[in-house]
Amino acid sequence: MIRVTLTAAEHEDLRARTRTAAPHERDRLEMLRLADAGWSIPRIARHLGLHHQTVRRQIKGFLAHGFAALPDQPRAGRPPTVTEAHLLALEALIDAGGRTWTTRQLVAWLTQEHGVTVHPDHRRRRLRRRRFGGKRTVTSLAHKRRDQAAYDAKSEELEGHKAQAAAGLIDRWFLDERGFAPTLPTGYRWGRLGTRLVVPYEAPQGRRVNVIGALAPDDPAGTRFVFQTRRKADGRFDAAACVAFVDRVVAAGTPGRPCVIVLDNYSVHHSKAVKDALPGLAERGVTFCYLTPYSPELNPIEALWKQTKYQDLPERRHLTDVALQAAVETALAARARKLAEATHNLPRSA
Repeated sequence: MIRVTLTAAEHEDLRARTRTAAPHERDRLEMLRLADAGWSIPRIARHLGLHHQTVRRQIKGFLAHGFAALPDQPRAGRPPTVTEAHLLALEALIDAGGRTWTTRQLVAWLTQEHGVTVHPDHRRRRLRRRRFGGKRTVTSLAHKRRDQAAYDAKSEELEGHKAQAAAGLIDRWFLDERGFAPTLPTGYRWGRLGTRLVVPYEAPQGRRVNVIGALAPDDPAGTRFVFQTRRKADGRFDAAACVAFVDRVVAAGTPGRPCVIVLDNYSVHHSKAVKDALPGLAERGVTFCYLTPYSPELNPIEALWKQTKYQDLPERRHLTDVALQAAVETALAARARKLAEATHNLPRSA
């Protein structure tokens, strides 16, 4: 029976190595600790889920060469073409953002910048092992020069409104407008392998449908959502239409309860007609809370629009604005019912 007896110094060295060792090297250190505790090689192998010859080889290596035998030894044969430095450079390139990279483009970059040529499949496998994969890109306003102090103050103000709304002291509505085109954004769907999934394109000129909506996600009685659609032929949602919709929102709230309407800095929201209506709204207990510029994530209705466009409208092409309007109204009405039944379908504002 092979026996291992560690000295006090070796015990201390083993503990220090365990804290920083790689997983496979940590298993080898565990072999030594168990062998020093009197465990047999077959018992250690069963405990670690390894073959007993693997355990015997590692322990013999330690007895012959000490801790120096535990790390991986250099492999025989030609060294790998792509080194760890190359992989780190690729990771930094991908993490930098600013553009999209395909596998073949990354391979071409390695060849141009480092003189290394590899097959795209090999590069794809190596990146997946390092937790990289294909992802859908999204747009962001984070690069804009946002006033962080004003953003933090607005977030704190919204948190105060949220607490008041949850307690039933006020109605809090998030208001926003969104347009829908006859050809909706493409997404993922099931299809037969080897076939291309095509959505025929329809030009949007004169066939768009605009929607104005208001979402109350914090009401203790349940989430409320009201909306109104308008075809391009019927005109845009101007200041007068916005004020009229605000009246509808107030009517959908709780009678006698103060109402806070959160909205962005769209030009219509700051128009003269809207400003002229503010004193009359204030007398009815209605106040506007304008978000800071470049902060759409503070408005949870943005997530509702996205879910509607990508999930609730399975027909991605509409030949007429009338058909598109009917589809949008059906989808939004279904979304309103779902929100009324489950109040946590949307992320809450900050």
